[in-house]
Amino acid sequence: MDECKPLVAGYLYDQFDLDLVTAGIIASCYGLMNLFARSIGGIVSDKMSVKFGMRGKAVQVDSINTRVESALLSALEATDCIKTYVESAYGLSA
Repeated sequence: MDECKPLVAGYLYDQFDLDLVTAGIIASCYGLMNLFARSIGGIVSDKMSVKFGMRGKAVQVDSINTRVESALLSALEATDCIKTYVESAYGLSA
């Protein structure tokens, strides 16, 4: 049975002591989100292609990449701020 477990479900099962059913449900969320996101991306891409041609598809990709990059940078900045506060709390308690 161990060789049949998917990687994510196996990791959740081993590291977080979840039962196999719960680990499988959590792991399946990744695949379900992929189905949803790819479908939406395809629909938007088709609409941009019909309206603006290949240039519209290029603008769409650039727009999405810019939004993802800015979201990741914001998350990293927030993580750095939190890290600074946590490290200073450690310094105060030492």
